[in-house]
Amino acid sequence: MTTSKPVLLTLATLSLLGALYLYRSARAPFAMSSTSTPEQRPTTATTTSILGLTISLSQISRSPPSLIVTLRNTSPDTPYTLLKWDTPLDPLAPKLGVFRLRDAETGADVPIDRIMVNRMTPPRAEDYVTVGPGSEEAHEVVFEGPWMPDVKPAKYRVWAEGTWRGVWDKWGDEVKKEEYFKSPFGGRGFGSGEVEMRVE
Repeated sequence: MTTSKPVLLTLATLSLLGALYLYRSARAPFAMSSTSTPEQRPTTATTTSILGLTISLSQISRSPPSLIVTLRNTSPDTPYTLLKWDTPLDPLAPKLGVFRLRDAETGADVPIDRIMVNRMTPPRAEDYVTVGPGSEEAHEVVFEGPWMPDVKPAKYRVWAEGTWRGVWDKWGDEVKKEEYFKSPFGGRGFGSGEVEMRVE
């Protein structure tokens, strides 16, 4: 039995299209734009550049506008000790440029006056935080100050981004003072998911 040329051509075309579809489907989950804008940032926790650590934001108050920053360690067996300086867990974070704000209505960035801080080294014990395997650390951040717009009610898109000053994959009591200058993960970037913050 012979098969006509049109039938063979149709089968070949369908096979080619099927292979192309499977190839594109396999690649799709890993596609990521290197030029993503803040509007494209996810509203859930974002994995940082350190495997197992995620940062998420959630609003708990509209007046004054406040967010809870949650640092989670999803690793089943690795603890992480972090230097809080210049991270979302730093008490001075809103004044250090760790958080970014954008007007949700106009799309305009909200300029934040940044302060310069002289740190005493080595860091004090309270400057560190240890997040054990499968646990989390939460910190409240209040967005108030002369740099916050007076317009109320208002909505802003908020996210955190920056660079870890020091992270060690061990418990806090295992980190020696001299290791402050030898952090294995220092210099790696971090980022959070974007949330909408309402002000009333």
